[in-house]
Amino acid sequence: MEARDVAVGATHIAVVTGKNELYTWGLSTCGALGLGPEKQGVFPLPQLVIPPAHVHPENGWLVDLG
Repeated sequence: MEARDVAVGATHIAVVTGKNELYTWGLSTCGALGLGPEKQGVFPLPQLVIPPAHVHPENGWLVDLG
């Protein structure tokens, strides 16, 4: 996985790849990893966040589609 951008917090990590895919892992409470509120708990391995359209294609910033 080629990382284009990385963000690290106290309880989770987010990585945007060169393909504009967003992966998150760590502690998910209240949808903190972007996996939806029904997915709660600890995710020790990267999880692909769907849809990848949340990642701006030019600058890699997260876009709020809601």
